[in-house]
Amino acid sequence: MKGLLPKRKIPYHKDHRIPHYFRKMLGSYRGLFPKVPSFRSIMWSFIASFAGISLVTALSYNVSVFVSQHLPTMIGSFGASAVLIYGAIDSPLSQPRNFMGGHLISAFIGVSIGKICSGIFNQPDNFLWLQGALSVSLSIVAMQITGTVHPPGGATALIAVTSGSKILDLGYLYMAIPVLFGTGLMLIVALLINNIQRQYPMYWFFPRKPDIIIEDHSDSDSGSNDDSRLECHLDHGEMYEPTIFEHSEAKKAIEHNDDKLGMDILNSATLENNSNVVIEVDREAAPEIDSSIQYKEMAEMYRIKFEEVQAHLKTLEKELEAVRRSHL
Repeated sequence: MKGLLPKRKIPYHKDHRIPHYFRKMLGSYRGLFPKVPSFRSIMWSFIASFAGISLVTALSYNVSVFVSQHLPTMIGSFGASAVLIYGAIDSPLSQPRNFMGGHLISAFIGVSIGKICSGIFNQPDNFLWLQGALSVSLSIVAMQITGTVHPPGGATALIAVTSGSKILDLGYLYMAIPVLFGTGLMLIVALLINNIQRQYPMYWFFPRKPDIIIEDHSDSDSGSNDDSRLECHLDHGEMYEPTIFEHSEAKKAIEHNDDKLGMDILNSATLENNSNVVIEVDREAAPEIDSSIQYKEMAEMYRIKFEEVQAHLKTLEKELEAVRRSHL
């Protein structure tokens, strides 16, 4: 069925008759839509989120210690966090550093803004719009600077200044209960359930650096291979700084570390003029890379065979054509 509007020869985001500012709003990314997770992943997301939210909510409303002391262990932003740490566990926004750090930083900023405004204004309730805007905006900036961006953290800061006396009376205790206590419980549930048939977290504080990085720093202006050198960084994860080796020393360093995978890559890397080659390899991915190399070798073998068959068929066609002409 054809669309109601004819297909444009020039996409809207490339039509220069539209001002550039508005063309950016039309979008230009042509990527693949994220695939629907497997049934197993969906099932474990449901189980983990149900367990995590039910735990913090039950403590907040059904345990006399917290109820009598008016100490909530659950706030609304935890629902948004549950989507991330239970349903999108491989996202950088879901990792423990972002999850707990984002909530704690935002809680501190929200409480601080509430206290400052209460001291400045005689009727701070008339300036809730200012408190909410400042707490959320400053929380975003702080999370970006500290590398702990966690979207629900903005809600944690907003709750601190707009939820009335129940939260305001807690003061900086709000950072401990419900924020630190609640996120800690949810993180424990994530660790216990997400790792049954999945993996969480991807990292705790920093993404793990690749084990091997081979880089070609070619001088594009020189046009010569004399200025090009190969650097090999051997890295063992978060706790070690990468070591830089010259081209002549890289092979020895890899041999010293018994890294056959690095040897294969170093031997197979071809560097051309004015090229920038970066190869990143994780030792844990060695089986997959080895299998991909085998598949490439098989593909090359079948390509050669296919060309041989094509040449043989052309020879047969010529012979058949010669036979036909002889019978005419």
